[in-house]
Amino acid sequence: GMLDGYEDFLATMDQPIADQAALPTFLICREARKSVTVALSGAGADELFAGYNRQDAFARYLRFRRVLSPTAPMLRRVGTRLPTGTEHRFRKPLLLAQKFFSAVGDDPADTYRRMQGLGGYHDLPTEVRPWATTSDAPSSDQFGAALEQDLNQYLVSDILMMCDFQSMQSTLEMRIPFLDRPLLDWVAAIPPEFLISKGRKWVLGELLRRHDGAEFVDRKKEGFNIPLGSWLRDSSQHHLWHFIDRPDALIWRSVDRSLALGLWHDHERGAVDRTPELCSLLTLHCWLDRNFG
Repeated sequence: GMLDGYEDFLATMDQPIADQAALPTFLICREARKSVTVALSGAGADELFAGYNRQDAFARYLRFRRVLSPTAPMLRRVGTRLPTGTEHRFRKPLLLAQKFFSAVGDDPADTYRRMQGLGGYHDLPTEVRPWATTSDAPSSDQFGAALEQDLNQYLVSDILMMCDFQSMQSTLEMRIPFLDRPLLDWVAAIPPEFLISKGRKWVLGELLRRHDGAEFVDRKKEGFNIPLGSWLRDSSQHHLWHFIDRPDALIWRSVDRSLALGLWHDHERGAVDRTPELCSLLTLHCWLDRNFG
């Protein structure tokens, strides 16, 4: 299966990037290299044109901030009770609601950083880029600061690092047209809230429609992830989690083992979807074990 050798795959990264898109990116690059030596990537489009769910959620938060902020504790309690642990018709919108409820707070900067992070485990200390405006700045400035975070931190530290490493694994040169300087300057002149005023990535969608790209606009958007959460519950993959029963594993020098056990048990019994957190734990463990074990 696709997870055969997954531990070795994670361990070979030059730094531990816990992005579920890493494996499909590697597989696509490996297949593309059979035919070409250079490939174009769509990386940067979501950061430039506000295409992420979290950016849409943050715009809604800013719009209703006065109402949402006082209710944050209640919303977090509601979020923990949403049935996201098993597959069902409403699972995806409930996952989005769960992340939104766990992120809402008084401060826009902290709220958006939680939206970028791992649900309820967002208060762990991290190195983050300074927020580009003050907490009392208008909504337009707050949304602009969120886009700036994604463009200069998330894109650089996750997407571009991952794409570069996985493509170079197959000696495939990956180029990023969305980061051409003239395009960056053009988008920078657009008011940030205008980019989300008609939905996620609507400006890019409108441009595509004008150039015979309607089929790409109208098809359903899907994240570039594998169904890792479902696969991890399969008994054939339980060997990936043997390290949880090892008190001497290197990862426990940095992560609370009791917290990790709780996440795994919640996920395994289908109570809550903990795929992002478990992906992070597995990636860090494999990388530490290979390089320092």
